[in-house]
Amino acid sequence: MASIVDVAMDPLGEFVGTASIDGVLCTHAHPSLNNLRVGQVVIHSLNTPESYSFDHKRPMRSIALEPNFSKRGTRSFVCGGLAGNLILHEKGWLGHRETVLHNGEGPIWQVRWRGTLIAWANDLVSEKCRCVHPDLTPSR
Repeated sequence: MASIVDVAMDPLGEFVGTASIDGVLCTHAHPSLNNLRVGQVVIHSLNTPESYSFDHKRPMRSIALEPNFSKRGTRSFVCGGLAGNLILHEKGWLGHRETVLHNGEGPIWQVRWRGTLIAWANDLVSEKCRCVHPDLTPSR
């Protein structure tokens, strides 16, 4: 059983996301919380059976849900871990699309998303990425 190392909630408390060191990311909607497996990145809705699961096959250290996650159709979130990739997930017509926003500077230890900014910390230094949704084009 893997340990959960980060928890994120949307501002309305309708979704919960977790990241774990087994590299699996999940998103779920309550009442399926009892299906939560430790060691996943999981996003649960507390009002519907909506859920998502993502397996990155590497330990994930942090997850951040987009502002107003429960009201947005894109259900976007960012995550990072020991592989050193900061990954944006966006829901589309054919499932979630993954975009690597940053890599190559060591493990991603922490990530947070506020407004149009995504901030993360890695081994070299804390970085800030100014982003404009929905394009989320990083600028340093």
